[in-house]
Amino acid sequence: MIKKITIKDEASYQGEPEVIDGLTKFSFFYGANGSGKTTISRVVRNPHKYPACEVEWVNGKPLQALVYNKDFVADTFKPDEGIPGIFTLRNADDQTVTKIKNLEKEKEKTSKAIDDLTLQLNGSDGKSGKTGDLKKLDDDFTEACWAQKTKYDNDFKEVFKGFRGSQADFAKQVKANFVNHAVLKDSSELKERYQSLYIDEPIAVQEIESIDTTEIKLLQINSKLSQPVVGRKDVDIAALIDKLQSSDWVKDGYQNYYDVNDRICPFCQQKTSESLAKSLQAYFDERYDQSIKSLSSFLTQYETETKEIVQIVQGILDNNEKWIDTDSLRTLIQSLKTTVSKNILRINKKIKEPSTKENLDPIDEVIDNINTLINEANKTIKSHNKTVANIKSERSDLKNQVWKFIVDDALDTTVKSFKRDKSGLDKAIENISSSIRTAEESLNSINKQLRTLRAETTTTQTTIDDINEILDSFGFKGFRLDKATDNDKYRIIRPNDDNTDAQSSLSEGEKSFVTFLYFYFLIKGTQDAEDTIDDRVIVFDDPVSSLDNDVLFAVSCLIRKIIRDASIGNCKTRQVIVLTHNVYFYRQVSHCKHKEKISSNDLSYWVVRKNRTGSRIQKYDKSPIKSSYQLLWDEYKHVSSNAHILPNVMRRILESYFSLLGDVPLDSVSDIFEGHNKQICESLLSWVHAGSHNVFDDAYYDITDETVLIYKEVFKEIFLKTGHEAHYEMMMGL
Repeated sequence: MIKKITIKDEASYQGEPEVIDGLTKFSFFYGANGSGKTTISRVVRNPHKYPACEVEWVNGKPLQALVYNKDFVADTFKPDEGIPGIFTLRNADDQTVTKIKNLEKEKEKTSKAIDDLTLQLNGSDGKSGKTGDLKKLDDDFTEACWAQKTKYDNDFKEVFKGFRGSQADFAKQVKANFVNHAVLKDSSELKERYQSLYIDEPIAVQEIESIDTTEIKLLQINSKLSQPVVGRKDVDIAALIDKLQSSDWVKDGYQNYYDVNDRICPFCQQKTSESLAKSLQAYFDERYDQSIKSLSSFLTQYETETKEIVQIVQGILDNNEKWIDTDSLRTLIQSLKTTVSKNILRINKKIKEPSTKENLDPIDEVIDNINTLINEANKTIKSHNKTVANIKSERSDLKNQVWKFIVDDALDTTVKSFKRDKSGLDKAIENISSSIRTAEESLNSINKQLRTLRAETTTTQTTIDDINEILDSFGFKGFRLDKATDNDKYRIIRPNDDNTDAQSSLSEGEKSFVTFLYFYFLIKGTQDAEDTIDDRVIVFDDPVSSLDNDVLFAVSCLIRKIIRDASIGNCKTRQVIVLTHNVYFYRQVSHCKHKEKISSNDLSYWVVRKNRTGSRIQKYDKSPIKSSYQLLWDEYKHVSSNAHILPNVMRRILESYFSLLGDVPLDSVSDIFEGHNKQICESLLSWVHAGSHNVFDDAYYDITDETVLIYKEVFKEIFLKTGHEAHYEMMMGL
């Protein structure tokens, strides 16, 4: 059945949507003419015609809606086309009747099974059940995915590009990577890789040139340092110098202090012989000088070569920090500098003391270690250059690795739980869906058999006989229902010799009554011989607009019978909605007798009102309609400044109370006022009289909000001045 109706932007329902929530099995609506009742019935009859409105069904299962309103009358009674016949079961053999009853029971049982399964699948609101559980599982998983997106968004923006603006899209991409064959790497490595591929400008880098050790190795093994440099052996003082091993001491004195011309010894300050001077000069000959010069040249060459090596290595350290092991390289450079300094000291010592033997500490081993670091750095550079050359492929690999990390590391527990729970729900949903499909196939088979049997056993004549019998019982003798030329249709005729067509000449009261009777019997039948009678929602919209009291009572009784049959469940009617402006009729159809045992939970009461903002609907726990007089006061209290409704309400209150209850002629009420108030009272009486019998022309008759307030104040004064203040306060709830 229907549980909620939402109406928006249709007829008098403008602005905020009006929601009728909490409809029950039997719902009764009261509202004045023009308040918006028919719009409700139209939305129920054809919700697809009103896209801004919505009809919400229990368990999300729509039922057939039969709606009696002015549109139904217009669509059904077309003089040129005839009235569609109503097919009901005629008398048939017991075996056929039994078969139909058994099939109906089987159909009801199967339909209930489908409803129960659908309830398991979708819940009572169409959004819960197993499908609701699956949606919640998916929503929770989506939230968990989005939390990881938020956590790693700054680290992998380009990887998440295209999925960063939607939680659903991000979760969908996570699911797409449930099967991902990339190598799982930790977040720090991925962040570093992302930095090199997306943040730093990825350009090719030149490899580092290794240090050439050829020259330095030759210098290292030079024999000059290990060979003593001394004077000539054939000089007479050579033996003495060798014996004393004082060659360097003599050389130092001879070169720095001894003057051959003066021949003064720098050590003893004694004049030496000319022969000694010649001997010293011969001992330190040109060969000796050449050897010393050669050592100086070696020193210069060594310093130049080592300085160049140190500069090159220092440049490698300064310019390739990203690629090389800087800590190890810095240590090796320091070791190189220290060794070179020591070696230079040794060479200088050799030059100063040529007769000594010196050996250099090797630096080629340090340089070899430096070259090893350079080779390792070049491997990294080659890998980088390969990445630059294949940037698209490298980025693609990184993306796969990042998504692999998100699925198998960041969301590992969540993904495993999601897969397990989803598998269970998918199996449950498939099993239920399969059972529903099987039941629906069975239901289709049952309906097919019922259609065949109904086509064989239904007739339109029974409805003709039943309607004519009721027409006769209520004194409608001037017309009756008959079969048209097309036996599947009806026509309305005058019961005379030629059965004259009477449809176009019926009075409004006659037409209303026969229309209602047609609808009443349609509830029990179909307009197609092969149609089955399924569960239905029945809506009555003002079915007693133009009926006299006797017929109004009959219509009330027939509707109450429909309600009674629906309450005990011996028909296909699952819900009844009644809308009316007639107080007497409202009280008749909404009053539930104790013996009918209709639960109060199955009853709901509603009032439809129209004010300046549009139609509004209010629900009541109990019927708010006690008498037409009380209803007038309720309308008066709710109406603020609606000049279309207020005059008629005020007139009927004043007439009802003073003319009928207060025994005071309405025309003489103004006599109790004096001066300006008397004029206002007369104006009020004129206004309510005109407003209740005529259609206002706003161009000539404009009532402002201020005027309405003045008239309502005078309306109150009428009761006060006539001594009926207590009645006014009682009716206003003061």
